[in-house]
Amino acid sequence: MANTPQVAFRLPSHLAAALDAYLQVLNDEAPPGLSYNRSDALVALLTRALDQTPIPPTAVPTPPVPAKRATVKRGALKGAKKKGRARK
Repeated sequence: MANTPQVAFRLPSHLAAALDAYLQVLNDEAPPGLSYNRSDALVALLTRALDQTPIPPTAVPTPPVPAKRATVKRGALKGAKKKGRARK
């Protein structure tokens, strides 16, 4: 998960304790040499919850479309000079 966005938030102490209890269950069931951390436990719980919750398609944000850079064609501003001024 190296290329995933980093998210930080606060949890009430009772939820942090529940998360740690779930983490302990994961680590107790893990094969030897494999250990999980809080992030792994949270991703597992969040994924399970979102998989079981119907989310309308309109609620899922779409990624923003990059804006195009404005370009000015050569010579487009020639007629914009004020008339009547003498050139030096």
